[in-house]
Amino acid sequence: AKTQRGILFDDFQVRSVSLLPIPNIRELRLLALNSPLGFLDPIPKKKGFLARWFGKKESPLNPDEQDWIQVPPASGPRDLLIGSPQDPPHKLSCRFIAGSSRFEVGLDFGYTDPQVPWYRFLVSSVDGKFQCRLQEIRNGKSVRELAERSPNIPWSRTVHLTLEPGEHDVRRFYVNNQLVFVQFFSADKFRGASGLYVGPADTAMRISMPEYRFFPEVKYMNRFEKNRIFVTDPFMRHWSSPEGEWFYEQGSDEAWYKSDYYGYCELNMPFIEGGSIFPGVPEGKKSGGVELQLRSKNRLLLLVDGQEVASAAIPLALLNNTEIRKGDKPAFTFCFEKNALWLICQGQLLFQHYLSTPMTGSRIRLKGFPQEKLRGSYVRRSGVRDFLFTEALHDWKIHGGVWEVINRFMCKPYWSHLNGQSEDGVASLWAKYRFTGDFCAEMYVGLRHGKWYNLPGRDFNLTMLCDQPVPSRGYTVTCSGWDPDEMQQYTTLYRNGKPVARSNIYTAPRIRNGNKRKLREAIIAGGRDVHGAWYYIKLRRVGNRLIYYFDNEKILDWQDSDPLKSGTFGFWTYRNSMMVARVKVAADRIEPAPVPFRLLPVEGASSPCQFAPPEQIASQKDKKKKAISPVSAFFPMTKENIVSYLRETHGIVDWQRDDRGAPVLRFRNVLGGGSMATLFSNADYPLSKIAGVRFQVKRLPQTQFNFHFAAGIMRGGKFYPQQQYFHRLSGTSLQSNEYKMWGQTQIPSSDDLDPLSGEWHDVTVFFPVRHVGEHVSTPVY
Repeated sequence: AKTQRGILFDDFQVRSVSLLPIPNIRELRLLALNSPLGFLDPIPKKKGFLARWFGKKESPLNPDEQDWIQVPPASGPRDLLIGSPQDPPHKLSCRFIAGSSRFEVGLDFGYTDPQVPWYRFLVSSVDGKFQCRLQEIRNGKSVRELAERSPNIPWSRTVHLTLEPGEHDVRRFYVNNQLVFVQFFSADKFRGASGLYVGPADTAMRISMPEYRFFPEVKYMNRFEKNRIFVTDPFMRHWSSPEGEWFYEQGSDEAWYKSDYYGYCELNMPFIEGGSIFPGVPEGKKSGGVELQLRSKNRLLLLVDGQEVASAAIPLALLNNTEIRKGDKPAFTFCFEKNALWLICQGQLLFQHYLSTPMTGSRIRLKGFPQEKLRGSYVRRSGVRDFLFTEALHDWKIHGGVWEVINRFMCKPYWSHLNGQSEDGVASLWAKYRFTGDFCAEMYVGLRHGKWYNLPGRDFNLTMLCDQPVPSRGYTVTCSGWDPDEMQQYTTLYRNGKPVARSNIYTAPRIRNGNKRKLREAIIAGGRDVHGAWYYIKLRRVGNRLIYYFDNEKILDWQDSDPLKSGTFGFWTYRNSMMVARVKVAADRIEPAPVPFRLLPVEGASSPCQFAPPEQIASQKDKKKKAISPVSAFFPMTKENIVSYLRETHGIVDWQRDDRGAPVLRFRNVLGGGSMATLFSNADYPLSKIAGVRFQVKRLPQTQFNFHFAAGIMRGGKFYPQQQYFHRLSGTSLQSNEYKMWGQTQIPSSDDLDPLSGEWHDVTVFFPVRHVGEHVSTPVY
């Protein structure tokens, strides 16, 4: 930001280039350590098999610009080494497209010198099945088989191979995005150049440009709260501490991980004799068929469908460590994905097991682990955006209200969290990410200290999978949602703005019920129902089922026959001051949301648009409807008297002309939703001289708005409103003593806002002259 003190930067990071760019054959040549026959040759112009498969790309104009490799048939194997022998451990990914049903392809890694062994991840196609191997290579020949298996992967001529460095020096190898090998390789064996391998073949093969990445792709891992005050506080442990990630029913030794996992997951756990861990548990069940048992002394057994498939022993000397025995440090690491499980202890891979049928569930259950023994445990999982709000809000868009990191309490100003506040409107925050598929959205919220404790507002709302950052799209749940009677007793689920499920189960504390909280979580100390309380809100989707929880109690459960596919996430409140300690959103897929760009108008295009002469407008008759009366010329529409009302709004006024030369006011919200308003200034006229107003209007389907006006008195050249009115168009019909509804005109929606086409709708608003006279004795305006 440019300030009086110069240019200031907030939350920036400098890193080396993570991706080695290889866009075409020319760049690939520069990185190649060898030049095997056919790998880097231009693709000849010919017809046949490849022409039928790949069409026009068969004969590019410039062979060096090709973004793919064609390897001709050969009687012997070939490999292409790329990169540098000094490269650190990195990810390599490539797609091979074979020309026949029998082929052999692979990825080389760990190449430092021809006389030093390196390694190969090899996949062969035999009789419609894949056979996978890990080999040690010396002088281009296989010396030793490290691992071999035939995974249950659907056969295809297209094979996508990936090898990537994992956690704890355990490397992972994938075929068509399915994990096939978990193998321990020290960093010195995994560093060096990498390469592509093609075995003997009697047909040509096509290979994509390899992805060579030094730093892993963004996996969006969960985070850890480092503030020890929060971690040990009896009223904040449930959202900040490792043991708080598990939900224990009071008096039970069984626990559920509060969230879901959608990819790689690891549990760093203490050794509790007699304990069990159940990963991949489907909805409504207590086991997914996989169990890790902690037997007497130091034995661990992995059971699949009740049968032992692997075992290991934890060193007794390690278990005698006081910190581990007390649960302050983990004793082992249990890792798993959908189709593989492995166990690590002290940097050693104790066992790995591959499932013939992948786990289908996304939940984790513990049995026999006392909660206090989990103080030193921690769970790491991919596919989750975890926000502790310790940085600027660069991952979010503000759509109304004031958002800032500020102290929650007046008595302890150093305890700061995110706060969203709006006195008379909506305060909303929207993530700059797109989420796809099943999800689990969690947030810990509360009220800010002060007058908000005694106001009826308990409006803690979230929206998920919306195609626009507005609550009327996607799945929205209003918790203790605002209502005119200020009862706030309902929790409602909306799908694209329409209510589909509702519950009156007691959730957030209500003033009419003495501000009492239903406390179900044993880890939270009692005595703070509102002051300092953090409420836990969770919305999950499992297939077509939407489940909503408040403080670990199921409130709503609804099935969507046509589930939404993807969208962003946001949370918001209405006429409230909401504190937010933490937000976590896990999903099948997470990616940055696309950034829309709008071309700016050319200079002068937005100059004030004036009316044509009144007689000219009156002479031009609309074919379907009467022209607007020339009397409207008394109210010239220019930028000087039609302005956007910017208090907590985000409206922009664009000016155009219709086919009669009359100005057209186009008003839009640049953020896609939230409050917006325009003000017609210099329009104070005596009601005795004007009966009403008439105008024409169009609106988009999602636009909800009304026409507002006020009657009052002039005093000292200043207008003082006495009564507020609104004429309903497509917005709310809710009225109060402050705002009276005065008539309505139904405005159908339109997908065409072009001023030169489509249908306009007449609106006539007659001012309530007699009604005002009953309330105001002085001349009114």
